[in-house]
Amino acid sequence: MALVNCKECSGKVSDKAKVCPHCGNKLRPKTTTFTWIATVMIIAVGIQWILIVDRKPEATMPTAQEPAEIYTAPSNPFNANVKNIVSYIDRFNVDAALDFDVDINEGQNVVAENEQYRVLFETQENKIRFISVDIKRSTPCKFGKRIDKFKDYLLETGFNEALLTRNQSANADSFVDQSNGVKVTVICQHSGGSASVNITKL
Repeated sequence: MALVNCKECSGKVSDKAKVCPHCGNKLRPKTTTFTWIATVMIIAVGIQWILIVDRKPEATMPTAQEPAEIYTAPSNPFNANVKNIVSYIDRFNVDAALDFDVDINEGQNVVAENEQYRVLFETQENKIRFISVDIKRSTPCKFGKRIDKFKDYLLETGFNEALLTRNQSANADSFVDQSNGVKVTVICQHSGGSASVNITKL
C-alpha cells in the first residue's frame, strides 16, 4: 500500500482509500493499465460504429454513355430492297439515289447496278415514272420473246401475281397493278439475254 497526498487538504492518505480521513474529500481511484486499454478499445469500437451507421452512399457522377453504333450501309448500290421497287414510282430521283447509294446522271435518271441486278429509274421533272429491273442471273432468254417463268420475276421484284390483271402479247406478259397505279411487264428486252421487269406509271 502506498501513501498519496489528498488534493483537497494535502494530508497523507492510502492510495486504496475512497475518502480522505482528514477532510472527507472523495478520492479518485488510481487508473490501471487495464482500465486504459479497455477505455481505448471502447472508444475505437464506438467510432467505427458511428462511421458505419452514418455512412451515406457516395454520389456517383453519371457516366457518359457510349455512342450507339451507327450502321453504315455496305458500299454496293443495293442498300434498298429490290422487292419494294414499285414504291419508288412517283418519288423523287434523289430518294432513289440516296437509298441505292448512287449518283443521278446527266439525264436526271438513276442507275443502280450490282452482280444480280441493274435498275434504271427514269424520271420526268425529277419524279420517277418508269423503272426497269434487269435480272442478270435469270435464265437466258431471246430478245423480244415471251418469258416462261414470269411469275418468278414478279415475285422477285415484290409483286403478287394474284393481285395483278394479266394481259398477254406475242412477246411479253404485262400486268396492271391497280393498287399501285402501274403497269408491269416481264420481257426479254436486252440482246444480252437477261429478263427484265419494267414498271410504268399508268
